[in-house]
Amino acid sequence: MSRGEPVNTPARSRRIVALLLLVLAAGCTTQFLYNRLDFIVPWYVRERVTLEDDQIAGLKTSVKSLTVWHRQSQLPRYSAFLRQASDQVRQPISLQQMEATSRELEGFWNDVIDALAPDAARWLQTLSAAQVEELLENFAEEDEEISEDYCEADDEELIERRTKSIARSVKYWNGSLDDAQMDVISRGAAKLERTGCDWVASRERWRAELKRLLAENREPAAFEAQFRELMLRPERTWTDEYRSGSERNRERFMDLLAELDTTMSAKQRERAARKLTSLASDLDALAAEAGD
Repeated sequence: MSRGEPVNTPARSRRIVALLLLVLAAGCTTQFLYNRLDFIVPWYVRERVTLEDDQIAGLKTSVKSLTVWHRQSQLPRYSAFLRQASDQVRQPISLQQMEATSRELEGFWNDVIDALAPDAARWLQTLSAAQVEELLENFAEEDEEISEDYCEADDEELIERRTKSIARSVKYWNGSLDDAQMDVISRGAAKLERTGCDWVASRERWRAELKRLLAENREPAAFEAQFRELMLRPERTWTDEYRSGSERNRERFMDLLAELDTTMSAKQRERAARKLTSLASDLDALAAEAGD
């Protein structure tokens, strides 16, 4: 993940799920990583809370079940989405198309949460009070590190990080950028507001809401419903400053992308189209494994 200040949007916070990010960003290592999610996810959780053997076994079972469902029902959707995107990027892309893409990605995330919520809620309710405290303390420590990167850094450093982060992502898809394109990125990055401190404060509020939910020991159906709501709509815990700044940054980032798209050469568009098609083929191969 980039160390530049995040370009946070209401949709972005909901749609970027760690597993999907691994699948869509891994490139040639997509299959290697995806086939090991039943190891990666339990490892990630165990780094943040000490688990009993039966909790580890339950977590692995849930991840394996989710992976099977994801291969069978979701990967074909992602592949179709990527192939459609491959066709679109060969021509100039309108702001309306970008907005539609954002909504479709958000829908992917919502569907994953709907499938994940029941098992995740049941698993979370197996944690003892001590385990919950350990988990939340580790989240708090991560927030302290985030604060150093995104809240305490000076403006010049943040703009430089943003510029490098955006340029790195664009180069991955479109290849080398010329001076004019780098100028679009640097100007756009400079227009983004500082939201790092408000982001950290909002994360703290989200963490407090999770702690409250875990402490109340609600009956399973009620807990699952509230947990799903917390995952799908984290903006309910955002500060007013973060909400407004995030929305303004969303509009400015979309403007940056729209302007940058007008500068893309046929060669750059074709490169992006090929990479999207290649990634779709990787997902097709993964989906086919589910039926073997």
